[in-house]
Amino acid sequence: MKNNFLPPGLRDIDDYLGSELENLEYKLISLMQERGIKRIFLPLIEYYDVFSKGIGEDKKRKTYKLIDPLSGRTIAIRSDVTPQIVRYWSNKSDNSLKAYYFEKILRFEKELQGKEKEILQAGVEFINIENINDVIVETLFQFINMLNLESVVVIFNTANMVDKLLDSVPDGLILEHKNFSKLKDSGVSSELLSVLLNPDNIYNLSDSDKIKYFGNNIDFLKDIAKKYKSRKIKIVIDPFFTKPSDYYSGLFFKVIYKGREIISGGRYDKLLDVYGKKGSAAGLAIDLFNVINN
Repeated sequence: MKNNFLPPGLRDIDDYLGSELENLEYKLISLMQERGIKRIFLPLIEYYDVFSKGIGEDKKRKTYKLIDPLSGRTIAIRSDVTPQIVRYWSNKSDNSLKAYYFEKILRFEKELQGKEKEILQAGVEFINIENINDVIVETLFQFINMLNLESVVVIFNTANMVDKLLDSVPDGLILEHKNFSKLKDSGVSSELLSVLLNPDNIYNLSDSDKIKYFGNNIDFLKDIAKKYKSRKIKIVIDPFFTKPSDYYSGLFFKVIYKGREIISGGRYDKLLDVYGKKGSAAGLAIDLFNVINN
């Protein structure tokens, strides 16, 4: 039912959905505690000039801003948790971090189209730990199995694959809009075109074409698909899948369930550089509202 006392894209949660949310939080907390990962609590607002480092223009546009009446500085209402995690870590003496969180984020959506402005996220972040790719992928599938959902689709890509593809198809809009007629006219090779028309054809490429178009990423993603594919989980390598955030710099992914995106994440090493430190970083976030709405 529409609530005329709340702005569009916001809502109250109680009764059945509230109970579902509590149960889901309990399961996630138990999983994190079993793995020895500590919870972190973060502020709702940050200085905008600090928070907005490296998040990209799209996230900047979706970030609510206000003026601090004491300092006169522009304040950001959290639209993404990952920059907060990196900001926190950049001030620590310990160079590594393993942390999970439950936080609300607020994003401006010009056209809601079924989206919420207020999103309740649970997430986990890893910085400078061993075998970080293996750890984030293992964590992803632990989360999926814990949710016990039928027929989920896990879509993978890497920043390097996107860059390689853009080298072959310089007009990024053609890729973004999946304009196949223009692709055919742009001089793209038949091998690459076959992959763009059907990502499953990646597996049929010769070794030389794999490296030519996608670097050394295909075999790594193929191993993931072989290890984690099951009756409940379909795994797709999709070169059209663009980075969910500008700061992703390696492997990235999303999970679709009943047409909704419920999990996204990946590597974001370059975001550490923005805050003056170097290292390896990866994380993922679950949209808890989208999970319980299904």
